[in-house]
Amino acid sequence: SFDGDRTNRHHQASGEGCSSGDTAAVAEAVERDVIVSIKDSTNGSDTCGMDGGPQWWESTYILLTWLGMLSLVPFDLTVMDSTLRVQHHSSLSGDSNDTSSTAPPSTPTLASSILSTSKSHLSDPGPTRDAASSCLASLLSRPDLESCHLEEFANWSDDVMGRYLRQERRSGDSAGDETYDPMLPLLIIGTVQTLAQIYKSGTRSNLMGGRHLATVERLWTSSILVADAAAPPGRRRTRGVRNGDCGIVRGGGGSSLLRKLLTKLFARVGATYLPPRVASWRYERGGRRSLLDNLASSSSSSAPSLPVKEASRMSSEVGAASQNETTQLEGDLFYVPDQVEDAMAQLLLSLTDPSTVVRWSAAKGVGRITERLPAVCADDVVDAILSDLFADMERDGAWHGGCLALAELARRGLLLPRRLDELVPVVIQATQYDVRRGRHTIGAHVRDAASYACWAFARAYSAEVLRPHIPALAEAIVLASLFDREVNCRRAASAAFQECVGRQGADNFKHGIDVLQAADYFSLGNRTDAYTTVAIHIASFDEYRRPIIRHLSEAKLGHWDGDVRILASKSLHNLVELDPTYIADVVMPRLLKKCTDDNLAVRHGAILGCAEIVLAIGKMRDETDSTGDISMKDETANALADLVSEIEKARLYRGRGGEMMRSAVCRFIECLSLARLPLTVKQQVKLLDSLDVCLKHPNEEVQEAAAAALSSLTRSYFPVGPNGPSDRLQKRVVDKYVDIVRTEDNPAAARGYALALGRLPKKLLAPSAHVLDRILRTLA
Repeated sequence: SFDGDRTNRHHQASGEGCSSGDTAAVAEAVERDVIVSIKDSTNGSDTCGMDGGPQWWESTYILLTWLGMLSLVPFDLTVMDSTLRVQHHSSLSGDSNDTSSTAPPSTPTLASSILSTSKSHLSDPGPTRDAASSCLASLLSRPDLESCHLEEFANWSDDVMGRYLRQERRSGDSAGDETYDPMLPLLIIGTVQTLAQIYKSGTRSNLMGGRHLATVERLWTSSILVADAAAPPGRRRTRGVRNGDCGIVRGGGGSSLLRKLLTKLFARVGATYLPPRVASWRYERGGRRSLLDNLASSSSSSAPSLPVKEASRMSSEVGAASQNETTQLEGDLFYVPDQVEDAMAQLLLSLTDPSTVVRWSAAKGVGRITERLPAVCADDVVDAILSDLFADMERDGAWHGGCLALAELARRGLLLPRRLDELVPVVIQATQYDVRRGRHTIGAHVRDAASYACWAFARAYSAEVLRPHIPALAEAIVLASLFDREVNCRRAASAAFQECVGRQGADNFKHGIDVLQAADYFSLGNRTDAYTTVAIHIASFDEYRRPIIRHLSEAKLGHWDGDVRILASKSLHNLVELDPTYIADVVMPRLLKKCTDDNLAVRHGAILGCAEIVLAIGKMRDETDSTGDISMKDETANALADLVSEIEKARLYRGRGGEMMRSAVCRFIECLSLARLPLTVKQQVKLLDSLDVCLKHPNEEVQEAAAAALSSLTRSYFPVGPNGPSDRLQKRVVDKYVDIVRTEDNPAAARGYALALGRLPKKLLAPSAHVLDRILRTLA
């Protein structure tokens, strides 16, 4: 058994006159050799348990992890290799005829056993592949194995890549000579993962030495070809490779995991070609001020000597930064290999990959390579990001990758202050990125990445450098934290604003502490509260009031989501009290022009906005019993009174969205009636006719909205005197509705007019017992 074998071998080793310390070392080595033997015995087992048998992958994972830890021992592996020890003992004994104590010539060494065992698990589909690649990377990064085994593994990896490329070319050809290997796509993933980890843990002198340079360059060419084969259809990267083994790849592309690992490999190999140093030209903010320091400086701002010191510090910092940039741009130049340019090109292409994890890895790779480049080359990288990734609004993946790349560059101090005039407007635009695709939109991931970029800007730059851009950044971040449709984007923007207040100071971000207390992680979790409660509190500050009103009226009232449009109109209703003149004289005329827009979402939101604003102005007028500063202009009031007629003339009830428009118009009539806007008799009757049409609509929501509007309209514009309603009003409303309910064959119309009878004022509905009895018999 295992224990008996270990005991016998231990006694054999101790019987040769070894010391107690040597005996323990030999026992440890023998034990690890037995672990390798046990690991080899499990190779033929079902590692995943797919056939219902025992699952061996847990044991395999632990053993591979143990072997990886064994590779980290700080002394030569040959002292732990029992095969070499037995051979050495045989040579010392001088008995060449005794073959019982000599290992067979074909017995593998400890290092080769670990290598072969780990390579056999690189094609596993589960966690054992990760453990095997980690074990191989730690083993091949050892100086004592690098000379003999690293190049051998590189040649083996190049052969695997070649087989993968040939199989991808034959994927569309049924007449291929070789059969399709289903394990090869998994093997290529494990191989690339191992190479990426080797370039992470290995030393630059060993990897880029003259002995392995040719192998590295050969692997580099193969990796680019594999990346081209793994790219999604329509996104082939290679435009031409000087290699006779290159053909047309007809495969469907590799997995996102393979593309992510290739991105990591490109970044690490590209960084290996550059000197291992951090660029001296990068911007360094210096001390990172805390929120407590900012509050302390804010409370002591009344000291007379502070402005002079602040101005001196500001001018000296900005002057030193500009002088430092100029000096380092001129003196920090060296030769950059072509492979670095190829690596950066691959990373920039990966920034547009359909997979988020690939874009994220590419952004980190761009940052790691750029911080080793000269300033001129780093400036070219920033130019490429701005010109290639943010040019087309339809490429959401490019915008997301570009924002991540800018954030990584800013976090490392690689975006110099002179570029902020170009970068800040792009990031602000990304905070509101929303592109329509069919019946939905995309862009939440872009807005989230834009908040990360704002967070990175706040950490990277001093308040003096960022001060010219703070008003625009504060406005964009606050709007995103309040009104973004997705909860994760609202919370990300809130975190970015918190970082800005903490790093840049409460004096620069006005009312920053009050805003953070109102718009925290939990209060922004509910979208309704964010629109109708938190936004109203923040709008009480002058710096944010007008931007909030403009954003709601120009952006959110035309949002593709109907729920967002309704919330925006309710938020505007609550904001009228804070700035009634601006909303009545500026916002309202703009919304009236949009009420007949060709875009359904725009005109629907504009009608709702006009309705809620009119209602809020009417409430304020009733509460103050005055029409001074809160009254609307005559032309605006006339346009509101004729709005329903204009909508009907344009035939906007027809086609897609007709029900939505009818509900919005009914809500507008209800608000108009509650506000008691002056109307002529002709206009009143016209509104009543419009509601009658909506009452017989088959949609229940339209009928409910029409009934609610009818109740407000009749109470405001059709009052009933002490002697009851006039004969004309009685016939026009009550008698008409009763006759329709009794005789109408259309159930939708009968339902709607019955609903309307229940919403009429009691003086109009039942002026006498005779009329009431007739209505009850009709509804019975």
